Amino acid sequence: MDDEIAELFYVLIRHCINQPAPDALPETEQHKLTATVYVLIGEYKNNFPPEAVIRQARKVFGNLQAVEIIPGVGHGMTTERPDVINVYLRNFLEATV
Repeated sequence: MDDEIAELFYVLIRHCINQPAPDALPETEQHKLTATVYVLIGEYKNNFPPEAVIRQARKVFGNLQAVEIIPGVGHGMTTERPDVINVYLRNFLEATV
């Protein structure tokens, strides 16, 4: 990792540590979301099994367009395999925009 990226991560982490996490949107409100929902979850996401996430997403998001389990990645999928994630996102956006 070069110095510029390391500095960016440092600033980002310092900012996040000092900010309280937002409250989760209650399930009773989730159905009101109007944006298109696309769920990507890593195959190795240990604390949230992909199948459980998919079941919950189908239950609460009426505008769920697609769900993908990304093979070979975990929580940090965008840093583990940005090339793969970009392909998924590009394909989804091209199909929906």
